[in-house]
Amino acid sequence: MTLYEYKILTEDEQYDTVFAKGRFLDIVIEGKSKFVLYALDKFFVEVIWDIEQDEIIG
Repeated sequence: MTLYEYKILTEDEQYDTVFAKGRFLDIVIEGKSKFVLYALDKFFVEVIWDIEQDEIIG
């Protein structure tokens, strides 16, 4: 999958793709946010979680 193909997916499809096919690389927690980095083919995706709400914010 190319970055272009990824970007034309809906937001829900992007999350499904990252969690199903992405390779977890690292996690950083800063304050109330958790930054999770995945590798997907030849690009990276960062998922940002609100720790208090336990939901994705970006």
